[in-house]
Amino acid sequence: MPTFPGGKDSLNVFLARNIIYPREALEKGIKGTVLIAFTVTKEGEICDPQIVKPVDRLLGYEALRVLSLMPKWNPGSNNGEKVNVSYFLPINISFNQ
Repeated sequence: MPTFPGGKDSLNVFLARNIIYPREALEKGIKGTVLIAFTVTKEGEICDPQIVKPVDRLLGYEALRVLSLMPKWNPGSNNGEKVNVSYFLPINISFNQ
């Protein structure tokens, strides 16, 4: 499976530092976990992002925005050969970001 540079803890730090809670979502009390699907290419690039489980359009847009800021990932491999891998990432967007 592909991994974020530095592992899961580094991914959590990246998300916490880069998520900007949408003002309108805050005013409406909207929070939750957005499930994003994407492909990590054999070069480590993120492509074809999609919102699989939206909470609200505002949170979905923010999740996609943050995904676009990510550095290259460490690609997945199969039998020692780098391969494209579909990946699902839950992104929690709540008031205490």
